[in-house]
Amino acid sequence: MSPLKEEHFVMLRTALDSEFLPNLPPLLDTTKPPDEKLTKNHSRAFSAFALHNVCGVSKIDAARAVIDDFDDYGVDAIYYHAPTETLF
Repeated sequence: MSPLKEEHFVMLRTALDSEFLPNLPPLLDTTKPPDEKLTKNHSRAFSAFALHNVCGVSKIDAARAVIDDFDDYGVDAIYYHAPTETLF
């Protein structure tokens, strides 16, 4: 798969910033510099974006399903879709 073209990346970043980032749970590690927190939050927002697009869940519910934090080496988000009894 080829990388995103710059104009598509800008559109994605804009959607992440406006539609997902504001609804993410707060990061637990508040000691990181602002640029690291923003990078981490963009990664977390992308998890919500994926849930929203794969599962059809609302943007707010997708953002609330994010459990990712710094250095956790684990699951980024978890969502149970009851109609299909599927855990994402």
